[in-house]
Amino acid sequence: ATYANLAYFADNGGVIQCVDLNNLKPVWSINGFDDIDATLTIDIENDKPYVYCGNEVDHQGTRGVSKIKKIDGLTGEVIWEKEFECESLIGKSAVNGGLMATNVVGKNNIDNMAIFSLARYNGFNKGGMFALNKENGEIIWEKLFDNYMWSSPVDIYDKDGNGYIIQGDSAGYLHLIDGKEGNIKSSVLLNGNIESSPAVFNNVLVVATRNGTIYGVKVK
Repeated sequence: ATYANLAYFADNGGVIQCVDLNNLKPVWSINGFDDIDATLTIDIENDKPYVYCGNEVDHQGTRGVSKIKKIDGLTGEVIWEKEFECESLIGKSAVNGGLMATNVVGKNNIDNMAIFSLARYNGFNKGGMFALNKENGEIIWEKLFDNYMWSSPVDIYDKDGNGYIIQGDSAGYLHLIDGKEGNIKSSVLLNGNIESSPAVFNNVLVVATRNGTIYGVKVK
């Protein structure tokens, strides 16, 4: 993720870094606690960049915590941190839990929220979605799922600025969620685990599943 001349990235060792693109010199780095696969996101508040990120459960073993952070993009100071207990399958056929999906930075009527989807939360094959207050990290709403999520949630908005979240899960369900309250408005079952992230244009979304099928779904 980039802002002006600053690039932000994390690695499998859990190091979160900021580099000045003008000279490729490091600006700051901090310990992200565990492997980080989810793309870092940026939100601008009062002309200042803030970075959202979180780790998966990998090096910790079969159980651990996903630490979700809001970071001052200029200094690397952690503004707040929230911990969630998750599980993981380790070994040669590892299937990790924790934060695998890139988060949503809310806009319009959900501009006070950063929304995260966690895999293997509240049960090995289950998942959870959390809308966190951007200011202090407190939970505004949470939604538990019977299946875990690797697919990144996508935010869409109607003409009045009302936000909705599209989320795919490991059983092939594609959910349309009210971004303000966290209620599921509609769900459709596709054929195969949804690991890819939906692409949306107007009222049509396109997403692929692990069985090799690409779907076009209309949002009403």
